[in-house]
Amino acid sequence: MKDRKKRSERAELSELRHRYLELARRERKVPPPVVSGLLNKPAASGLAISEATLQIHRRNVIQKIAAASLADRVLKAERLGIPITHSRRAGEY
Repeated sequence: MKDRKKRSERAELSELRHRYLELARRERKVPPPVVSGLLNKPAASGLAISEATLQIHRRNVIQKIAAASLADRVLKAERLGIPITHSRRAGEY
């Protein structure tokens, strides 16, 4: 039973990695600030893109990695080893 569960987990991680690698180069830059909790404007500013472009990339990432919610995106980012790069604490944008 444990082997089956481990195989299933490895298969899920492999599929997630495959989906992540299908992201465009610019789309791969969006998850770190988003899962770190930055709002659109400061996240877009940090990436030197417009807020509208960030929203488009974020939507594409959500669809491509099949994330159902923000919590799901954070969990998937953690499984992929995507770092938390920013803090939303006052003065740390």
